[in-house]
Amino acid sequence: MAATDPNAGPAAAFRIGEWIYDPRSLELARDGARERLPKRLGLLLERLAREPGAVVTRETLLRDVWGRVHVDEDLLSRNVAALRRALGDDPKDPRYVETIPKSGYRLVAPVAPERAGPVVAPFARRARLLPAAIVATVVLATLLAAWLLAPKQAIARFDADALARAQPLTSEPGWELGPALSRDGQLVAYAEAVRDRRGTHLVVRSVDGSAGRTLVEPEGAVVGPAFLPDGNSLVFRAVASGSCELRVRPLFGQSRPLAACAPGVSSTVDVSADGTRVVFTAAPAARDRAAGLAIVAIATGRVAPLTSPALDEGADIDARFAPDGRVTFARGDEGSQRLFVADPASGRVELLWPVVSRISGHAWTPRGDAIVVASDDPGYRALLLLDPATRAATLLGAREGQRPAFARDGSLVYELARFDANVWAWHAADDTVRQVAGSTRYDGVPRLAPDGRRFAYVSTRADQESVWIASLDGAPEQRVPLDPALRWTLPDFSPDGAFLLLTAWSGNSTALYEHELASGRTRRIDAGPDAFAGQYAGDGATIVFARREGGASKSLWRVTRDGGAPARLAPRIDRHVVAGDRVLYGQRGRTGLTSLPLAGGEPRAIAVDIGAENRQDWTVAGDTLWFAAIAPDGRAALFRHDLRDGTTREATRAVVPTTTTATLSATPDGNLVLFARVDELTIDLMRAVGAAPPH
Repeated sequence: MAATDPNAGPAAAFRIGEWIYDPRSLELARDGARERLPKRLGLLLERLAREPGAVVTRETLLRDVWGRVHVDEDLLSRNVAALRRALGDDPKDPRYVETIPKSGYRLVAPVAPERAGPVVAPFARRARLLPAAIVATVVLATLLAAWLLAPKQAIARFDADALARAQPLTSEPGWELGPALSRDGQLVAYAEAVRDRRGTHLVVRSVDGSAGRTLVEPEGAVVGPAFLPDGNSLVFRAVASGSCELRVRPLFGQSRPLAACAPGVSSTVDVSADGTRVVFTAAPAARDRAAGLAIVAIATGRVAPLTSPALDEGADIDARFAPDGRVTFARGDEGSQRLFVADPASGRVELLWPVVSRISGHAWTPRGDAIVVASDDPGYRALLLLDPATRAATLLGAREGQRPAFARDGSLVYELARFDANVWAWHAADDTVRQVAGSTRYDGVPRLAPDGRRFAYVSTRADQESVWIASLDGAPEQRVPLDPALRWTLPDFSPDGAFLLLTAWSGNSTALYEHELASGRTRRIDAGPDAFAGQYAGDGATIVFARREGGASKSLWRVTRDGGAPARLAPRIDRHVVAGDRVLYGQRGRTGLTSLPLAGGEPRAIAVDIGAENRQDWTVAGDTLWFAAIAPDGRAALFRHDLRDGTTREATRAVVPTTTTATLSATPDGNLVLFARVDELTIDLMRAVGAAPPH
């Protein structure tokens, strides 16, 4: 294909190397397999293909693909990397896209017109492309199994095929968050986060893409929108610098405050069927209470408290009005939540779904006979169909889907969140970082071995969570041979490096296991029910662990490695780290940390402010406490606190952990710190038409 006008419109389908690409449908195909590229990736490929063999500057690509030059160049680099993955290209030995240092990119594969019609039907899944026959066989087997195994009543309440037909509603750079549909299903509202713009803004658009507008609010973030029944107004949370305000805004007009909401708590709002009330997460009623729910009357602004969970139970979030007027919601800490239902008339609160998992939103079907729940209970995040009568849940699919929302016509929208997290190492000697483990999935929770040369970590590259071991010298990563029927996480090396202590998930329960690396044998540690997050003490004979005690409450325990009755050490903890002959832990409702000698003795308070947002992201090595926090100038930094003299100082700004679980691990000498970081995250909206029977 000869070079064309760079400003020309979309071209017809063309062949690029082994691939065929159709700009009209954004479809990429090879050997009968296919996928649909996000819009920007398609535009990027088309722009490079207009001048094959020529160097296209970064500035030109930013202008022609994004329509402006004032875009963070990291955005272009990430999109080029994604395009290479779609093409199966290697940046070190490029067959398609070559990087020209300090200039731009060049398409090196031959390009020629393709005279055939549209390439293929849309294909939603990215990553490796399989031959069509294999895809068809797998899909058919999956659907048949779902039909045979799923309750027939559940099939009537939800069309599982609709998820397979789901189409992208957005494919823009940045993140599209918290979607809400108007009652008639014609409008969608969401919060938009763009890399080069502070905060988030509300976007309202028609589902067919024919119209849309951004609703600008004052400085800060706007999240969790919900439509009023007439579709002409929205309710949302406005969050800024430790404050939270519930606001109402017409689509064409200015917003007005409605009520104060809970700052520092990620949650959504919902509007009653008659459009008169809004349920939301309010600030805690007292110091010994967690954030609970409240209902505010839109006309008068009168607020009526609904729930007030104990501090140990965790916050009540993401409330939804049920068809009978009750309110369903998630309660607990992130990663450890259950679904509840509250009756505004009586104030009674009941457990609706006893499964403990990370719940990322839920939505009632239009007829109110089932609930679609986003949960990681299957071993990965997906959508499930919950029968509120039987409390049984059926896996629907939509892996990596979250924040579902329905319209009355039965259409469903949800977030599709795909992220790539990897393990990195910070070297104190030269203040540099390098990636030491990674995949295109989640890789995190690193734990250094005592020799400082190996580390264990958790990965979802094999679907559900599993444990891997890697070496800092670059040796191949190896998966630990464990029972694939269980989810494995939170590894810890024994002091001699010969064993791994692991937490295993089976359904709704957790247990501790010890795995011998040399022999491959695994045995269960008798630590009682719901034990997790086990760590070896310095003597190698004692194990310290946490235990769930209802809701989000966790307590600290110890047990001997070879058996014996577990002993309770402390209540109401949020995270613990064993450091030799002592254990450090944080407690709910208290600042700082506590150090407890394992051999006996009085606990000692450690006056260090690690920040409420970092309660799960700190570690201890030797006499040093490491934690990541925001420096006074607003930038993220890694801090080290000397446990001997109580001083705290900034160590580096090269380390930016961005995962929600324990991510820091350090050597006792402080020369090396491992951390996990999300290196690529895309959140787009999907729409499934006819997912459930209409109201």
